[in-house]
Formats: sequence, structure tokens, C-alpha cells
Amino acid sequence: MATQVNQETNPPQAAPEQTPTENFIREIAYTRDQLRQQLGVSERTLYRRERRGDLPPCIPLGNQKYYLKDSVKQWFKSQEQQPHTHGRRRSVRRRGGVQ
Repeated sequence: MATQVNQETNPPQAAPEQTPTENFIREIAYTRDQLRQQLGVSERTLYRRERRGDLPPCIPLGNQKYYLKDSVKQWFKSQEQQPHTHGRRRSVRRRGGVQ
């Protein structure tokens, strides 16, 4: 005979309301996890880039770091590189002495 386990069902808890400060921060800044998702990188890569200084400056508040969205946009634009030309340019060497 199988014994049934009595499981209590916990009603879903409502998300805590955010303070005006939290709403303001979310409007203008990314959390570390949001930045990681925006960049499409792993948590490890984000920490490595942070240590190397390869990310925009952050604002530490409590146990969280925030990255201003405008700073992230400026930083991202600064990462733009000029397109590379196809093939390598060869230096011209003249044989013999100077004429």
C-alpha cells in the first residue's frame, strides 16, 4: 500500500513593491546581470572584463553594482573598430642600394 505525502500548497507571493528610488535606478541603469545579458557574455567573462577595466564605470549601491545606460551606450560606441581591408599590405623593398 502506497503512502501519500500530504503536501501543503504555498500560494504565490506577490512581488514586493519597488520604492521610487529603485524605480529610478531601473530606468537609468543596468544591474550586473542585466549588463551581462545585454552583452551576451557569461558571468565569468563579465567579471574578467571588470577586473581588466574593459567595462564602463559602475556605481556600487549596497551589494549591487549598477551601470548607467548612457555610459554603457557611450562605452559600446567607443568599442567600434574600423573595418579591416582584405589582405595584407606588403611593404615595398627595393633591391640594391639607394639610387
